Amino acid sequence: MLAAAVVLVGMALLAMPHLHGQVLDHVHKEDGTVFLTDFLRTGWSSVWQSYSGYLHVPARLIAGGCATWAPPETYDVCAGASSLGLRGVF
Repeated sequence: MLAAAVVLVGMALLAMPHLHGQVLDHVHKEDGTVFLTDFLRTGWSSVWQSYSGYLHVPARLIAGGCATWAPPETYDVCAGASSLGLRGVF
């Protein structure tokens, strides 16, 4: 119970607005645009494409899931909330 409360508080703190703006009001990080563009171009096969020499499977799964199941105007919130959830799991 205590661990779940700590995770929820941590996720809330990560989602709060920062000095540079709202966290959930942009495509996640600088690579998020690349992952979204690759997904829109090649579909789910983009999950296994390397970028900068690395596989970014969780981030690409988030990009694909949000592009597939979320309305386009909510993509940034979906990607941000999904990455917060993934951080909470870890």
